[in-house]
Amino acid sequence: MKRNPTSMNPRQIELIETSFKAFVPVAYPTAELFYAKLFQISPHLREMFPKDMREQRVKLVETLTYAVNGLRHPEILLPVVRDLGKRHIGFKVRPEHYKLVGAALISAMEQGLGPKFTPEIKLAWQACIAFIASEMIAAAA
Repeated sequence: MKRNPTSMNPRQIELIETSFKAFVPVAYPTAELFYAKLFQISPHLREMFPKDMREQRVKLVETLTYAVNGLRHPEILLPVVRDLGKRHIGFKVRPEHYKLVGAALISAMEQGLGPKFTPEIKLAWQACIAFIASEMIAAAA
């Protein structure tokens, strides 16, 4: 059996893809909520971002879309994720920031999707975020 380089099982990938379809209609308000939550739990991170966050929210939604669409094609996804990790060095992103970002993203998605964000979907997203973060951190090291 071929090892899945994402370290996610097929059911988790399916849950991510399905829940993302529900996320799309609320993507931009949820992205706004994500940054509000991130800066609430980690105010020191605000200085790392531009004053006008509109473009940043678009980038977040685009990145999430790319990641979700790439989960079944890690040979395409991983080089992009690793490059993103390397580029984040220039933004002064440190390994400990990824956990804060993950927590804020899960919280925002939970609020944005409401009851559609089941415990099983939450676990799948946590696995996805942990996978992406670990690849970005490793690439930046």
